[in-house]
Amino acid sequence: EQLSLTRQFHGRLAESPDTLADWLEHYQALMADTQRVVMYAQLDYSVDTNDQTAAERVAKATSLASMVQAAVAFAEPELMSIGFETLRRWQTTHPRLKIYAHYFDNLERMSAHVRSAEVEELLGLVEDPFRTAASTHGVLTNSELVFAPAHSSDGEHAFEVTHGTITALLSHPDREVRRTAWESYADGHLAFQKT
Repeated sequence: EQLSLTRQFHGRLAESPDTLADWLEHYQALMADTQRVVMYAQLDYSVDTNDQTAAERVAKATSLASMVQAAVAFAEPELMSIGFETLRRWQTTHPRLKIYAHYFDNLERMSAHVRSAEVEELLGLVEDPFRTAASTHGVLTNSELVFAPAHSSDGEHAFEVTHGTITALLSHPDREVRRTAWESYADGHLAFQKT
């Protein structure tokens, strides 16, 4: 329902300050709802990364987020076509737009990095497939890979090597801890290189 309402704003943001304010309020609500869905799915999955039902919910939630990104991709190019002087004038003369001053400033600052509506939509659509490699790595390192412990130079201390501890171990003052942590982490990954 919210996505169909989103499509109704396409090509209309320059109509009036009220239309723009309606869009921005809709956009904020849509993004908050989308983030809530993704966050709850990820929190549930984080409890047990081997839970396939939770993993499926995360996949569906991130797919939804990609669809939302694609659906709203028209907005920033369309806002930039209105012109920043017009946006500032509307923002100062219409109370509903006053709270968006920082957003408009940030949009102007980032305008060199915003592409056409079609390109932005495509980027939103490919976000989900591109996220797969990173999420596969996360699944492997958080639930499948087992790493040998790292050892101190005196041999008296062993340190658990996990995806969550590797950064700290690689910064450890003991060179032997850094070396054995790196080797353990790399060897754990190399064991899966042919799969």
